[in-house]
Amino acid sequence: MLFAFVLIGLVIWGRFFYLTVIRHDYYLAKAGNISDNTDAIPRGSIFLTDKDSMPYAAALNKEFSLIYAVPQKISNPADLSKKLAPILKLDESLLLQKLSKPDDPYEVLKKKVSDEIVNAVKTLNEPGLGIGSETLRYYPGELYLSQVIGFLGFNKNGQSGQYGLEEYYNEDLSGIISSVDLILTIDSSIQVQAGILLAKTVENWQAKGGSIIVMNPKDGSILAMASFPDFDANNYSVSDKNNFVNPVTLKRYEPGSVFKPITMAIGIETGAVTPETEYYNTGSIKINDRTISNSISDKILGWQTMTTVLEQSLNTGAVFVQQKIPKDVFLKYLKDFGINSKTGIDIPEMVGDISELSTGRDVNYATASFGQGVAVTPIELLRALSVVANGGKLITPHLVA
Repeated sequence: MLFAFVLIGLVIWGRFFYLTVIRHDYYLAKAGNISDNTDAIPRGSIFLTDKDSMPYAAALNKEFSLIYAVPQKISNPADLSKKLAPILKLDESLLLQKLSKPDDPYEVLKKKVSDEIVNAVKTLNEPGLGIGSETLRYYPGELYLSQVIGFLGFNKNGQSGQYGLEEYYNEDLSGIISSVDLILTIDSSIQVQAGILLAKTVENWQAKGGSIIVMNPKDGSILAMASFPDFDANNYSVSDKNNFVNPVTLKRYEPGSVFKPITMAIGIETGAVTPETEYYNTGSIKINDRTISNSISDKILGWQTMTTVLEQSLNTGAVFVQQKIPKDVFLKYLKDFGINSKTGIDIPEMVGDISELSTGRDVNYATASFGQGVAVTPIELLRALSVVANGGKLITPHLVA
């Protein structure tokens, strides 16, 4: 038994000596080359669900293979560079530069390599080459969710979530004591269909981009949020940076006629009009020195009800409603609808802009009634329209269940 204990001790001591003395330079170099993505606590994952509460991964940790070299052991760098270049699809001169370092114990050649490349490298049977691994963030599927999820990148403090949920919930996902998984309100089936519909619509209209949001107006849970163009969060680059920003929450636009239900709701709520109130539509109206016309043909003329105003999207009808409401009341209601304020959604967002109304000019209020001269984020507008749908409640949109 004494002999057995001594033998075990010698084996342990020998292994310790090998790792800390003989292989010291190798592991020191390896530690310096590996990016800071192997924390003791794995980063929390992000999941979608479906109607059956089945999880669908949208962001998770995945082990990837990498190819490294031990230049100290390479006798013919030029010959090996020539063999490796077509396998790794790297420039031969760049490889030669990395392999021609006689004092270098560890040099990463390529990360995120396929099993095919791993097998091809193994067949070279080169003692100066090795197969390693590292755990990286991985984003599966083509869900048009890249701006919503964001990605794991780097800032001045090291590795950190950038944009979207990865940024907003960075502390929770990479907790010091423990990390949490995020279960989203997004339904994977609805999200996939939203992405397909969005791509088809953008193509049909040859648009520069677009977004789709599906939200439950009663509780604010987001069932789908897709934007185009998006980017590949697994292989992003600086050239993609314009697509990193989620247009749903971080870009404003003039909403146009979809704003009319809000104007009409204010009119009905204040008693200025009812659904049956009529006005005479001449096809245009003059406000000071500006003429405002309907966007459709002049066939819808004569006496029209407020219901027809919405059905036919009549600009002059929206102006009629707005002119029956005192400006300060109209402005107060816009703010009550959440226009010009953050929604509280759990990803980075900006507020809308209704500053033009601070001038008090008649024409600014008139154009605002049909969504021009005001700017909102898509999520701001959706929340405001949900007030009409849910009985008057200003809900808080959210992505995390």
